[in-house]
Amino acid sequence: MTHFSEKLFLVAFFHYLAAVVLYMIMVATAKHGVRKLAVGLSIGGTVVHTLGLLVRYIEAGLVELQAFEQAEGHALAGWERWKVLLSHPPFTNLYESLVFFAWGVMVIYLVLEFRYKLSLVGLFANALVLLALGLSSLLTDREITPLVPALQSWWLHMHVAMAATGYGAFLVAAVFSFMFLLKDGVGHRRIGLALSLVSVLMLLGVARGTPILSGDYSMTLVSKNAHGKTSLAFAEFEVPARDGRRLTADVELKRRVPHTGALMSLSAFAFLLAAAAYAVQGRKGKEHGRAGDWLFTAGTVMLAGALASFVANATGGGIRISSEEEISSLVKSFAADRFGMAGGESLNFRVSGAVPYVVGMRSNPYDFAILVFLLAVAAFQVFLAFRHESFVTALPEKRVLDNTAYRVTLFAFPMMTLIIVTGAVWAHYAWGRYWGWDPKETWSLITWFVYAFYLHARITHGWTGRPAAVISVIGFAVVIFTYLGVNLGLTGGGLHVYGKG
Repeated sequence: MTHFSEKLFLVAFFHYLAAVVLYMIMVATAKHGVRKLAVGLSIGGTVVHTLGLLVRYIEAGLVELQAFEQAEGHALAGWERWKVLLSHPPFTNLYESLVFFAWGVMVIYLVLEFRYKLSLVGLFANALVLLALGLSSLLTDREITPLVPALQSWWLHMHVAMAATGYGAFLVAAVFSFMFLLKDGVGHRRIGLALSLVSVLMLLGVARGTPILSGDYSMTLVSKNAHGKTSLAFAEFEVPARDGRRLTADVELKRRVPHTGALMSLSAFAFLLAAAAYAVQGRKGKEHGRAGDWLFTAGTVMLAGALASFVANATGGGIRISSEEEISSLVKSFAADRFGMAGGESLNFRVSGAVPYVVGMRSNPYDFAILVFLLAVAAFQVFLAFRHESFVTALPEKRVLDNTAYRVTLFAFPMMTLIIVTGAVWAHYAWGRYWGWDPKETWSLITWFVYAFYLHARITHGWTGRPAAVISVIGFAVVIFTYLGVNLGLTGGGLHVYGKG
């Protein structure tokens, strides 16, 4: 079921998209007359975004109230009714968390926009918010469901509100720090070298251990139930363990798709060559050489082709399983390839959903988000390669960028501290302990130490300028891993893994 709040978030998305287009026109043409319209669209999008969150809060409260009244067997009235209505905040799953995080980024950006008139920050802020909202729209787990006992706490409201505010502020601080590095003379070749290597690593991550040179890429099958809800296809079956026991395996069902993997492989190879070319140019001081730029551009073009192939495979309808026999054959083939269960005629299994199973845009939402993010960053690097001087000239003074990044971090660091404190208190009420070295807790503490080091080095040892900017950018990379990497299970299990589709 599509909730009205989701329609409002879609309206906000198109506001932000239009703002990004206008900011790009401003940067490319140096026509600053469109700035007011871009800021106006950002404000309009944030207003609609805020309204969507309020509507989502009401929708979630009504779901919670209905479940509570059914369980109790009678209707609630007065304060008890309001307490239940307000007990379900609009940020209890990954979909809602991404939407709320995007809202926090926009609020902080607009405060700084009105305070410092730093329009170029709007380009980065709106673009990153677009990515967050775009990823959230592809997730299959968007339904509002009654809260599980661990989430039935008012500490949840404070904890997640602090997280959205703090993480959003760290993002904005990282944007200012990145712009400082550009203004401070970090050339596009150094940035290109770093981005080339990061792109290769992220494409390897998308390949999920599959040798990227093989060109293989698979997408998860999805199905729709009678109510139109899309869900990922999982197969559950027993596999033999080393000690003779039989364990239950629960795995996503995937199908290989054409062209996408090959184009990603070519893109990764081009980025690797670009990194080598940038490194050679840096050592020999060839300031006017273009080999790295052209190789990076080639990688970007092939990355765009991979993304286009991904969308074509997801929307073309060519990959479809329409019979129980086909899905049975697929499960048995998977069991043989993955677990060495040859034969498979007696394999007992259960598959979620129902035929037909297809490949769709919600099959691999995180891969899609990574490809879009990489393409946006790569396109920006290509722009820097050919319009570096004009872009850097348009940036604010280094002092303004450095001081603003520092002030935003000063605001965000207490939020990070409160995230840990409120999370610990919440954990005590939910699980009976304040701290358990869960991956989320551990990485939150690492994030806190990174920014504590940033502030300590700056205040005590006078680390301003480039060293501080580098720490700020690294710090936000740690924030992203803490926020998404842990939630998606990249650190293994844990109480905070809730990012499945």
